[in-house]
Amino acid sequence: MNSIYDGRLLVVDDNEELCRMLVDMLRREGFGRVETAGTCAQALSFFENISAQEQPELVILDINLPDGDGFSLMQKIRLYSQTPVLFLSARDEDNDRLLG
Repeated sequence: MNSIYDGRLLVVDDNEELCRMLVDMLRREGFGRVETAGTCAQALSFFENISAQEQPELVILDINLPDGDGFSLMQKIRLYSQTPVLFLSARDEDNDRLLG
């Protein structure tokens, strides 16, 4: 990887419009390798089926997903990767912030 813009990013969110907006914004800023997943199962499959060299440099992860929650998904991702995770959520409870 020559620069941060060469890194692979994974956006996990079930809101297709928001996901598309995030991907567009990231690409406009120069990030060329942005991928998406809309469910916990898709995101987990992504990590199960890639090598250590192909792992993303960052995951942007929604907390509320149709088949689970981002907190549990992050714990499962940790079985495969130490990739940094940035939580994306409308939740504003202190408990959610601490858990994140």
